[in-house]
Amino acid sequence: MLEGYVRQWGKFPFKAWKVVDVEIAVAAPVISPRSGKVYRTRVPIVETSDGWRVARNGEKAELVSMPWYQIGRLDAVLQHRTSNDLLLHEFKTSGNPISFTRDLHLDTQIPGYTRLLQYAVKSGRYDSQVKVQGYQYDVIGS
Repeated sequence: MLEGYVRQWGKFPFKAWKVVDVEIAVAAPVISPRSGKVYRTRVPIVETSDGWRVARNGEKAELVSMPWYQIGRLDAVLQHRTSNDLLLHEFKTSGNPISFTRDLHLDTQIPGYTRLLQYAVKSGRYDSQVKVQGYQYDVIGS
């Protein structure tokens, strides 16, 4: 597979872009549009010998308020060599890579991951002056 990739794209397929991060885990709080605060919900938990866990159906539980987070592991982050702006790069496999994006009617992962990259900028992982320009797929045949 890698030999075919190098034959098709060369050793440096992104002349205008450089890879600045690979496989980074990001967790961003889910913010309520009404209050502007981190969304919280009441979760039933039970104490165990190891600490706490979410209660199972029918168990007597204590309700605690817990924050919501969106989490993800970004395949790669690219940075433009001139503007320094960022681009989310996601690797996908498909039985038919030619029609992958055409047949993709709804993809909530990539917009969510773009939000996570924006949060990483806001949180100081990258220069606060850079912009997240979007995303690209790198679809490989499975």
